[in-house]
Amino acid sequence: MKYKLISSCAFLIIVYSSFAQKAASGNYQPRYYASITSMDNKIKKGVMIQLNDSSVALYPGKWRKFYNKRIIHDTVVIAYSQIQKIKLKKQGRLLKGLAIGGVIGLSPIVFGQGGAFVAILTFPVGIITGAIVGATSSEKYFINGNYAAFNKMKKGIRW
Repeated sequence: MKYKLISSCAFLIIVYSSFAQKAASGNYQPRYYASITSMDNKIKKGVMIQLNDSSVALYPGKWRKFYNKRIIHDTVVIAYSQIQKIKLKKQGRLLKGLAIGGVIGLSPIVFGQGGAFVAILTFPVGIITGAIVGATSSEKYFINGNYAAFNKMKKGIRW
């Protein structure tokens, strides 16, 4: 019993430390992919580089193109008064969901009797479910040109 408790605590500490946020450094890495709908119903998609007091700066493109370029010249700045809706996806959601689903799928081995037999079914189900949830999860904010709604969105985002 003590072995199970100690091993489960050690496992949880390892999982938590792998997802813990690192301190901010000089080499900033953006975390969100944004899809912004403007007031005239045009959609702009890209990597959210900066979030200012009254605007959002996007790099129009995918993550891979952003990381391959060292100097960014193609940024698009959109004022909050021109934003109708913002949809944000965090980088690495798929892998995080996959890892959490795998941990939940393996939990019958540690906590249940006959857990290895149950884990044969729960591990793949946990991985698949976690990956689906992680890949499809996103946050939507309705701004409609309102500064209060934009400010509320800014406070809800962790950089």
